Amino acid sequence: MVKMRPLHQKNGLLMTAMMREGYTIKSLAKASEVHYLTVWRIVNEQHKPNKTTKAKLCDLLNQTPKELGLE
Repeated sequence: MVKMRPLHQKNGLLMTAMMREGYTIKSLAKASEVHYLTVWRIVNEQHKPNKTTKAKLCDLLNQTPKELGLE
């Protein structure tokens, strides 16, 4: 069951890194070959990424998982 969270709560570290590198949720999903909704859910802290997705996001954004708020 999905835990309800306020709509304004997002992963700010991930969003900042995305903006710095010029990515939107849609463009990051396409570049990382991950479904758009998966990236949206990670950004909106509805679930944590698996190892493969985490590695792809870190590589594209040139950050560690900790710097992106994924740990």
